[in-house]
Amino acid sequence: MNLWGPLGKLHKSGSGFYLKLAQRFSGNAVVSQTWAAMAQDLDDQAAELQALSPAFWRHLERSEAGWREAVAAVEAAADFRTFEPADWSLHRCLERTLELEEQSSLRVYAPLIYHLRGQTGRALDFYVTVHAHLTRLAGLIQPFAGDPRLTRRCLELLERFEKEAQIPKAPLKTSPRDRARRGTLQRTRAVHAAEACPKRPAGRSHQRTEPRVGKIKLVRRRARH
Repeated sequence: MNLWGPLGKLHKSGSGFYLKLAQRFSGNAVVSQTWAAMAQDLDDQAAELQALSPAFWRHLERSEAGWREAVAAVEAAADFRTFEPADWSLHRCLERTLELEEQSSLRVYAPLIYHLRGQTGRALDFYVTVHAHLTRLAGLIQPFAGDPRLTRRCLELLERFEKEAQIPKAPLKTSPRDRARRGTLQRTRAVHAAEACPKRPAGRSHQRTEPRVGKIKLVRRRARH
């Protein structure tokens, strides 16, 4: 599986999602420009990921099932195929945006950053890019949503992303073939470790033996005057 394929498609669809929102509210310069900037954020994220080495993508293929499930969840939340915000209110658009970012940030980007920490030196760069994107969303929701619950959800998303980028809530699913390969590798290592340990001769006691020399009594002599 070439994992960059579905991830690249996801970024392209997400960028189109935000451009549609920018066009929907073209009469409001602040809102429209913010969503246009968020579309550019996704293009920048895609460029960063595409520049990663093939070895990194091969490493991710070990969790192919989990990545497929995560990408499908984001696509379902965004519903890119039928997404048409022409008649939507600003509140509804902000709500849909938050639903998309909750799925993509926690199920895709946070695990990606976790794996980047272990495989490359690009984790911090990508973390900053995604975090800036979510901060931009918070700066849009807080003054324009008019809904304390939506604002709280957005702030909680930022906090969860910061935590889960360090340690994902649950590991991505691995394929049965990879689990079998890992089990074989662990058994092989155990056998090699056992063979490397020196064997002790049979029949020898490892108990501490008593010294053969008896105790020496010291006779105290009386001093002469």
